[in-house]
Amino acid sequence: MRQRLACFLAIGAALAALFAAGVAFGQANNSNTWQTPGNNTVGGFVQMCVNAAGAAVPCVGGAAGSAGLPPGATPLANSSGNVAAAAATATLTSAAGKTAYISGFQFTSAGATGAAVVTCTVTGTTGGTQSYTATAVAGATLADQPLIVAFTPALAASAVNTNIVASCPSLGAGNTNATMSAQGYLQ
Repeated sequence: MRQRLACFLAIGAALAALFAAGVAFGQANNSNTWQTPGNNTVGGFVQMCVNAAGAAVPCVGGAAGSAGLPPGATPLANSSGNVAAAAATATLTSAAGKTAYISGFQFTSAGATGAAVVTCTVTGTTGGTQSYTATAVAGATLADQPLIVAFTPALAASAVNTNIVASCPSLGAGNTNATMSAQGYLQ
C-alpha cells in the first residue's frame, strides 16, 4: 500500500512539474501577449505562414505593410473593371526573379437576356488551370450569385516570373455588368 501511495505521489509531483514548466515555456509573461521568434510582441495568438522553403514562420507585414503576408512579400491586386457582355479578366503580374501567388478572386455580375452557365478559370498556377462554374440569371437587371474563392494556402505560379490570370467569359447578350477581382502577392 505504501508503495502505491509513494508511486501516486511521485507521478503527481512529476505532472505538477511538467505543468509548471509548460506554462513557463508557453507564456512566461503571465499576460495575453506572446513573443515571436523575431522578438515581436503580439496579442492573443501568433498567425503562422509557410515560407518559400516550406517552413512555418510568424506572418508579418510585407513590403507594403500588409498583415498576413509571408515575410518580404509584396501584395498584388487587380480588377477587370466593369465589362458588359465581354470577358472579365484580372491579372496578377509577376516580376523578374519573383514568384506570384494568388490568395483569392471574386467574380460578380448581373444577369443577361437569357440564363447562362460559364466556366471561369485561373491560369498560370502550379498544377495547371483551375476551373469554376458561374451562372447568369435571365434578366439583365437581376443580380447573379457572386463567385468568391479563397486559396489557403495561396497558389503559386507555375514558374518564376509567370503571371496568374483569373478570367470569366462573357455572360452573353444583355449582360451589362461583370467584374473579376484577384488578390495575391509576390515573393
